[in-house]
Amino acid sequence: TEYHKKFSQHFELKQAIGRAAAKQVQPGNILLINDGSTTFHLAANLEGKGPLTVYTNSLAMISELSRFKDMTIYIIGGQYIPNLYSLRGSLTEHVLESLLIDTVFLGCDAVDEEGRCMAASPEEASLAKAMLRSGRKKILMADHSKLGARGYIAYSVLKDFDLWITTPGMGTTKRDQLQKKVEILEAAV
Repeated sequence: TEYHKKFSQHFELKQAIGRAAAKQVQPGNILLINDGSTTFHLAANLEGKGPLTVYTNSLAMISELSRFKDMTIYIIGGQYIPNLYSLRGSLTEHVLESLLIDTVFLGCDAVDEEGRCMAASPEEASLAKAMLRSGRKKILMADHSKLGARGYIAYSVLKDFDLWITTPGMGTTKRDQLQKKVEILEAAV
């Protein structure tokens, strides 16, 4: 499936980002984790971080999250997208409007040269915008290969995020340029 293909690309980089993102989580936090292949690795690293409340639109994350004690899990409902094991659509966005989340963790398909965060479809972009609006703190989880990768529609810009957790490899000059837009944390691979 498309999900498994995305999940296996740059697997070690995504794992490193997931470990680094878990360090941003404090007991008692209310989290929103979108359905990305990188954000899945945050879910896999939340053991011992509880008590936590986690909202997600990812069905793939549910079995991972349910392994941990002190975890209250909410699935944000909507239209089921089988090839991505996720839920989205106007119903999902409507639910998000009523939530106030401590930290939102989002992935993206690409970050372009202007620092725009890109999604693969208008529906994904719309959902990402709604997720950003619901959070106090916003963290982007995207490895360095996403920089300059192909994206279809922008859903935000780097300055909309409080932190970008990425991996080494974008180069010092590029990192220094982007650091003016958002705090960047390079995860140890």
